[in-house]
Amino acid sequence: MRSAMRRQNRRSALYYLSFVGQLGFSIVTPIVLATWGAYWLSRRFSLGGWVVILGILLGLGGAAVSFMKVVRAASDGARKQEDEDA
Repeated sequence: MRSAMRRQNRRSALYYLSFVGQLGFSIVTPIVLATWGAYWLSRRFSLGGWVVILGILLGLGGAAVSFMKVVRAASDGARKQEDEDA
């Protein structure tokens, strides 16, 4: 019985660790890619600094959408797990 509890605790710890990693990746990636793309466009076509600011804002918007999707998926998964346990 104790080993079953340890496995369950280990499994839930790994679940939360993977959730935090996925959440961090989904927040950072859109910001970095949009900023890098905007910087590249600004340098390549001699555009002003406003393009980089626009890229940062678009990246923040993409990160917000990605954050909501990950949180919603985790919430749905937790709700499904509660239904199975009950």
